[in-house]
Amino acid sequence: MRLVWICVTMLGIGFGAPALATPAPPEVSEAVATIKVGAFCQPQADGIVAAPDTELGYITLTKDMPAITVETQVVPDALGLAFGVMVVPARDIAQVRMVAYRPNHPEPEMFYSAFVAGKERVQFFSFEFPQEQEPGLWRMEAWDGESLLYRVEFEVVAEEALPDMVARCRAMS
Repeated sequence: MRLVWICVTMLGIGFGAPALATPAPPEVSEAVATIKVGAFCQPQADGIVAAPDTELGYITLTKDMPAITVETQVVPDALGLAFGVMVVPARDIAQVRMVAYRPNHPEPEMFYSAFVAGKERVQFFSFEFPQEQEPGLWRMEAWDGESLLYRVEFEVVAEEALPDMVARCRAMS
C-alpha cells in the first residue's frame, strides 16, 4: 500500500462515470480553503519516508503528480490507479494526523505531516499490489489534534465496473 502526501498543482479533467455507489459527501472544516477528490493515473514515486503506523511501514513521496483524471468518489481497483484528496489549507498546521480506513482492516493506517497555508497538499492511495485491490468503502481523514479537517469516503469497485476510467489511465502510461 502506498499512502502519499505531496505538494503539487493539479488540474481536474472529468468525464462521466456510472453511479455505482453513494459515498457520503466530503466533510470539510473552515481550516481547509479548497478541496478536490478523485482518481488519477500513474503517480511516479520519488522516494519514501517512514510511517510505522501503515501496513508497509512507509509512505511514498513524489514531487510531480499527474492531474486528477476524474473528480469522483467512486474508483476502480485497477493496478497503477490512485485516488485521494487534494486540499489547500487556509492556515498553517504544524502536525496533521492523516488517517486512512480500508475495508476489512480493523485498524486505520496513519502518518503525520504539516499544512502550509495556501499550498496544495495531496493524500492518496495507489494500487500497486494485487492484495491492495479491496472493493468497498474506504475513508481518508485529516485531523488537527481532536479537530477534523476533512473526511472523504470513496467507494472502490472492481476495475470491470469502470472500464472507461481504467482505459484512460492505461492510455496515459
